[in-house]
Amino acid sequence: MRNLFTVLITYIGVIAKHLRRKKKKYEEIIIRRNRLHAEHLC
Repeated sequence: MRNLFTVLITYIGVIAKHLRRKKKKYEEIIIRRNRLHAEHLC
């Protein structure tokens, strides 16, 4: 039972790290896109 709990915590940690990395990538893409739109507007 205790092992299952440890595995669950590790799993959640790995997923959180993965999501954070993905989020950063998406934010960079959005910022780049916004910059392009701003240049087009100017």
